[in-house]
This record gives sequence, structure tokens and C-alpha cells, in this order.
Amino acid sequence: MQISATQIQKTKELIESYKYITILTHIDPDSDTIGTGLGIYSLLKQNTNKRVEIVNVSKDLPNYLDFLRYFDKFKKKMDFANSLIISVDSASSDRLGVDIANRDVLNIDHHKSNTNYGSVNIVVPQYASASMVAFELFDELYPISKDSAQAFYTALVSDSQFFTTSSVDETAFAYASKLMDLGADNLKVAYNLKM
Repeated sequence: MQISATQIQKTKELIESYKYITILTHIDPDSDTIGTGLGIYSLLKQNTNKRVEIVNVSKDLPNYLDFLRYFDKFKKKMDFANSLIISVDSASSDRLGVDIANRDVLNIDHHKSNTNYGSVNIVVPQYASASMVAFELFDELYPISKDSAQAFYTALVSDSQFFTTSSVDETAFAYASKLMDLGADNLKVAYNLKM
């Protein structure tokens, strides 16, 4: 565990204090930001009574990820004016493509260059993908659904280039195994990523 009990508690309090939540994925999206965002979206939709939106302002999304549940829920702009912002896989706020000044932000990332722009920053540079950070964090808060496991696993496989990057270690393999135990379909992911 790289995430502290204090960070988990702060995340829980932040989520509980809002009725509306906006998940922001970064511009020029890759599988990590999309998969991690959808994994969180799924958990919040299935385990809370919050109004949740997921947003990416880019012109195009990677359509090969349309096998992930809720992919069709992406919006091009934020509709919630006073929501909690959950940013995923974005080292700085300008990568989100929207103005989040004066907003509470839960910043979930794995980039060493992260500027810690959030109200709560959950950044683990040792991890191979942002999805590993999200999985570790949200596994302490909600039961991980099959849909979320599939999304997180997809993000991990893609960002680690099928477990070949230098950031892959025993934790990456352990989390991949757990996600498969929770229902992630490795063959379906490999087929759709076509890497």
C-alpha cells in the first residue's frame, strides 16, 4: 500500500461532502486516463447516490475502448457548476482543458511531474498507471465491480505496454491478478487494445 489511511479518509470525506461529481480525463486521451476515469465513474454510479458526469474536451476519443461500460457517457463539457472534480492521469490542471480554479479537486495520478494541484493529491509515481492508484484507493471505499475491474485492468495493460515498461514491478502484476479475479477479461482487453 502506497496510499495512507489519512489520504483514504480525506478522499471519503471529500466525496461525501458533494452531491455532484465531475470526473475529468486529460486532453489527447490515452487508455489510462479513459480506463481509470470509467473505472471510477462505474464505482460512483453503482455505490453512491451522487450525480456523476465524465468529461473529456478533446475532439476525438480512442474508439477502440468502446467495449468498456459507460464509454458512451463521456461528455465534451462540464454541466455541473459546483461539483467535486476528480482528475485522473493528469500531471497538471492545464492538461484537463477546462478551468477548475476555486474548485475542490481529487487529483489521482502516477506522474512524477505532478504539480499537486488538488485539494487532495493521491499521486504514486512508482505505479505503472493511474489505474493502479485509483484501484488501491477505491478498493478501500467501495466493492470493486466487474465493470470497474475491466476498466482499471485495460488502463494498466495499455499504460504498461503489456507489462513491459520499467515501472512494472510485483505490485503491477499483483493488481492485475486481483483485477482479473474481480472479473477483468484479459483476452477481451488484449483483443481490443491490439497492441
